[in-house]
Amino acid sequence: MAALVFIDPPSLWPVVALAFEVGTVKRVSSVVTPTLLVELAGRPRTTATGLFAISNSVGRIGGASLGGAMLALASIPAVGFFC
Repeated sequence: MAALVFIDPPSLWPVVALAFEVGTVKRVSSVVTPTLLVELAGRPRTTATGLFAISNSVGRIGGASLGGAMLALASIPAVGFFC
């Protein structure tokens, strides 16, 4: 999607449809992923759930930090290229 914005500005309805699709997939996966993780982990459920929570937290903090550093060192198109 970011590449489309930089190449040719898309019209409104494909962007709305893509945003709806991405939102739907994210909502379903946010419910299914922890449930599936608990089922697949077997006996050490707390370890698997803890590692999953840590990886999410590190991704949120690290991703925001990396994006801020890229924005400070490069420009907005550089951030859009990597997102």
